[in-house]
This record gives sequence, C-alpha cells and structure tokens, in this order.
Amino acid sequence: NLDRTIRGGDIQFKSDWVDATVFGGEVKWYEFVDNQSENTYEEREINDELFGGHIGFSLMNFAEIDLNYVSGTIYDFIRSTEVEEDFQTYSGSVEMNGLFNGYIDFYAEYGKLMWDDDDVFGYEAEDGEALYSSLTGYLGDFTIFAEYKDYDYWDYRYGRPPTADREDEASEIDDIKGFRVKLDYYSIATDTLIYFSYGSFDNQGHPDSLGNVS
Repeated sequence: NLDRTIRGGDIQFKSDWVDATVFGGEVKWYEFVDNQSENTYEEREINDELFGGHIGFSLMNFAEIDLNYVSGTIYDFIRSTEVEEDFQTYSGSVEMNGLFNGYIDFYAEYGKLMWDDDDVFGYEAEDGEALYSSLTGYLGDFTIFAEYKDYDYWDYRYGRPPTADREDEASEIDDIKGFRVKLDYYSIATDTLIYFSYGSFDNQGHPDSLGNVS
C-alpha cells in the first residue's frame, strides 16, 4: 500500500558528459490498521517529505560515475500517536563497459544510510551500509557473471534492495552478504540458452536475522 510517487518538482540539467537533478516534495500514502478488538479498520494518512539530488558523469564513452544524496522525514504511528524520523542517504556508483577490447564489464556501488535518532520509531536502529559489485566477461558464446553484495541494516521505507536469491528463500534482503556466479552458453543455431548458477548468502548475524541461505 505504499505509493512512492513524489508530489513536488525537480530541476534537471543535461549535457554530453554530465547530467544533474535536484528534486523535492511530499510522498502521500495510507496505512490501514486492523483494530481486531473493535472489528474495524482504521485508515491513516501519512505524508513523508523527501529532498535530494543526483549528478552523473560520462567519461571517455566507457565509464559512468553517479553520486546521489537524499534527505527525508518519514512518519509513522506508535500507539495511535504520529511520530517522525529524519534520515539521510549518500550513494555512489561506477560503471565501466567494454574493457579489454569489449570482453569485460564492471559495476560497483556503495551507499550509506544515517538516522538522526538512535531510537527509530521506538526501537534502537543502526546506521546502514550497502555494497554491491559485479563483473561480467564475454568469451564467444559464453558469458560469465559474478556478483558480490553486502547489505547491513539497509532497511528504510525508500531503500529496498533487490533480492539476492530466490524469493521463496528465507533471507533478509536488506541485511545480507554473499556472492553469486553464473555461466551462460547461448547457441545461435538452435536459439538455446543453457546456464549454471551458484550463490551463497548469509544474513549478517544480527539478533533478528533468519539464518544462512545458499
């Protein structure tokens, strides 16, 4: 029930080698609470505030560097009382394609989440970090892909990373680390793709983690 549409505005600038965006506004959504004791549903309107910006650089037609910043105030309810929490996120990424005469692609990103309060919505929360990197190699009909990810306390309303494994596995996608390798073989003659994939991921071992997933 979370609509992440920002009702506000942005300013954008683009050129051959740089693009930049500054944005800000309000995110309006509704929380539905089941009051079992009264057999009723309560609809709560929540209005979060987000502000931020992005700047990206294109270098020599093969490398991209991106920097991002977001600051926000998010709201919730504790025992029917509205409370607010402020946070900031910083992130950066680098992407290089076509290295070594087109045989290698590389990508890496890092993010930092910082809460202004140590007790977020009534419970102690740590600042979060997110690290992801991948390397792709192209050898004729074969493609080799390797990735590593390390998400630690990366849990907030507007920062959900993609799952690191099958959706039906018991892993905490915002509190996980590990790697995956994948080998693809594609036959043009028969239009057939054959692949092998192996991944091993561990939750960070915090008290509320669910355990190891491979």
